[in-house]
Amino acid sequence: MHRAARTQLLLPIVASLLLAACGAKDPSKSDVTADVAAQLVDSGYSTSEAKCVAGVLVDEIGAKEIADVKIDDDEPSSELKGQIAAAVLVARDECEIDAGGS
Repeated sequence: MHRAARTQLLLPIVASLLLAACGAKDPSKSDVTADVAAQLVDSGYSTSEAKCVAGVLVDEIGAKEIADVKIDDDEPSSELKGQIAAAVLVARDECEIDAGGS
């Protein structure tokens, strides 16, 4: 898959993952990162890509902010969507998600 296509696919995946990773009152950064990475692996990303992307997302957005998403929300707030979009761009560059995947 081409890099641009993978990046476009990442945003909706990440939005869903953030909802799936929420719920803990005092989440640890490592737990949230591991949860998001596992979900990305399940979505077809390599382990190294998933760990990198998850780490960037948690660094950029914050473990508490990810965990504070309400489970009954249909989708993240507009503000969180903006944070996700910005974090995805950072992750794309920092994680060097290539055209063919890993």
